[in-house]
Amino acid sequence: MSDKPTIVLVHGFWGGAAHWNKVIAELLTKGYTKIRAVEIPLTSLADDAERTRKMVAQVPGQVLRVGIPMAAR
Repeated sequence: MSDKPTIVLVHGFWGGAAHWNKVIAELLTKGYTKIRAVEIPLTSLADDAERTRKMVAQVPGQVLRVGIPMAAR
């Protein structure tokens, strides 16, 4: 059993879950096999947070949430 957490990737306002494809490929080469990318609705901050919360709630065990702040673009 892997001791690595499930990684949940959350895109920013100008993105989508597909923008994580290169990151996912790199994580897979590093042995991370439990990876999910949230497709947030971008309707409001509350809706985006709720979608992310629901995905994290479905994941058993440890979760590492990753997002990119707009300043990093």
